[in-house]
Amino acid sequence: MIIRSLLGLGIALIAGGCTTVEGGFRYEYDGKVFRADGRTPAKGVIVRMVRLDSPEAPDLPDKLQKQAVKYVDRSLKVRADHDGKYIGVLETVQGWKYTEVMGMHASGPTKPPEPPMLPEVIVYVQEHGSSWMGYKLQVPPEAQSSAISGIRKVHVPDLLLPAKPTTQATTTTAPVK
Repeated sequence: MIIRSLLGLGIALIAGGCTTVEGGFRYEYDGKVFRADGRTPAKGVIVRMVRLDSPEAPDLPDKLQKQAVKYVDRSLKVRADHDGKYIGVLETVQGWKYTEVMGMHASGPTKPPEPPMLPEVIVYVQEHGSSWMGYKLQVPPEAQSSAISGIRKVHVPDLLLPAKPTTQATTTTAPVK
């Protein structure tokens, strides 16, 4: 009798299942983009931020290739306004998890903890008609001190775009003696 009840409980656990619920973190970032002179805002450039240790997309067969996006971080491409300011969101796919057995909480936090700080990030910038350029930036801890359940606000340091090389030929003059 006891063996049958234990066997029934084992079958119920297998049928009901033990599941792991995973979630990621959300980083809300903002910053400014300037031209090489440091005063002129870069208007209309497209900006997105990624973390250094973000997972790569898995190599899936062609018929499953559309599902690869659920394994990588998501960062919206945002456009800088007339003052060079941008506000965007980076959502990670990994970060925290908890376990449920037969629909009941078994272990781990059910609410997301505070996301870890990002010591370095890569900010990608694309100007109209050109390719993406990545800039590795250090983010000080005081620029990301605000965090609540699963969300951290990150203020990215100001970014200076390099000067565009001129295509005109330059002439040199010999010194006068």
